[in-house]
Amino acid sequence: MKYTVFWGCMIATVEYGYEISVREVFPRLGVELTDLGWNACCGYPIMQVNNKAWLYLASRILAEAQRLGIPLFVPCNGCHISLCEAQHILIERDELAAWVNELLKEEELRFNPSKPIKVLHTIEVLHDEIGLENLKKAVVKPLSFKVACHYGCHILRPSDFPRVDDAENPSKMEAILEAIGAKTSDYPERLECCGAGANVVEPELVARLCGWKLKVVKARGFDAMVTSCPACQANYDAKQDAIRQIMNDPDVSLPVFYLTQLVGLAMGIEPRKLGLDLNKSPVESLINL
Repeated sequence: MKYTVFWGCMIATVEYGYEISVREVFPRLGVELTDLGWNACCGYPIMQVNNKAWLYLASRILAEAQRLGIPLFVPCNGCHISLCEAQHILIERDELAAWVNELLKEEELRFNPSKPIKVLHTIEVLHDEIGLENLKKAVVKPLSFKVACHYGCHILRPSDFPRVDDAENPSKMEAILEAIGAKTSDYPERLECCGAGANVVEPELVARLCGWKLKVVKARGFDAMVTSCPACQANYDAKQDAIRQIMNDPDVSLPVFYLTQLVGLAMGIEPRKLGLDLNKSPVESLINL
């Protein structure tokens, strides 16, 4: 399995544990990753401000991946929806594809709407491409704790174009966890948003929203939470100190992992090789760093 990988902004600048764990886990599962060669923003942060600027930025990445002729692996939820939606629009709207390609000429790039590129998220690579049976075969240290799944919004909605899993009742992340030995279950707050989109304008409100969900997860008997989105991880993992201060509640404390970190642990990979020493939540309560 070969993929061109687009890391996006957050993973490359603040959420290093995600990239570290992907680079450690995927090759051991038969996946060959080729970096896109240059990095740029997917355009998602400015989608609501300048729609055409977003479409151009996303199209550059799609055109380069298309030129390489290898499926595109996008681990960030925000980047994933940005690129999937942009490709959907370029396929549906001939006039926008022509406009984008006129701009891309300067970089000797072109997006061909008749040959869409396959865009895959981490969950899809693990569940659909590698497969649950192959994951089970790779397990040497089955996980023994109970994990609550947090999918994040953008890999599930909107459903106008294909998303990673069912918007109302996703199940792939739970299936992956069960394949590596972890316990998990549904819970009423599973699909609640982390609030990352409001961080710039209402940071205190976002902190309280995240603190509420962390407390709920803990109260429902889970030992940890798992994410596959750098924005969600930054909120639930890196900001627990700030959340405790804002809420004046010392009980807001829960280990939060990336999905690839848990897969790596089950494969017997040393925690530091998975970037777990970079997690800010109390992961050491469940694993030896």
